Amino acid sequence: MKNILITGASRGIGRAIAKEFAQTDCNLFVNSLHGGEKLTECVDELTSIRRGRAGTGCIVALKGDVGDPGFVRSMFMEIKRHTQSFEGAAKSDANGPARIDILINNAGISYVGLLQDMTDDQWDRIVATNLSSVHYCCREAIPGMLSAGGGRII
Repeated sequence: MKNILITGASRGIGRAIAKEFAQTDCNLFVNSLHGGEKLTECVDELTSIRRGRAGTGCIVALKGDVGDPGFVRSMFMEIKRHTQSFEGAAKSDANGPARIDILINNAGISYVGLLQDMTDDQWDRIVATNLSSVHYCCREAIPGMLSAGGGRII
């Protein structure tokens, strides 16, 4: 069964992608900076879609900031714990990387206003979310993809 991680999955394009994957048999990991109600609603909707077609696999919410490399490392450790419990000890390498088959780097933020009015903190936040997060997630996902013989990054 494929393991799929979608960042920025609680709304918009990320949520639409997650809804499509919820119709398939896969373990679906959905990340969002915005936890609480938005992420809960998303997981509830995905679970309802999955139940409606009697699909298999789990849906796991991972709340946190993918622009933070420490969070991304802990998120992949959490994914590894889940996938090890699904696959069982026989198939799982306790010391190996987390196995993600499809990584969808969707998290993104924007700034509405004039460039000259943007603060350094706002700029740093945009770069961390829109650029650095892709690097951090790919860096964590690629070792598992290589050990599994391949994967997809979007």
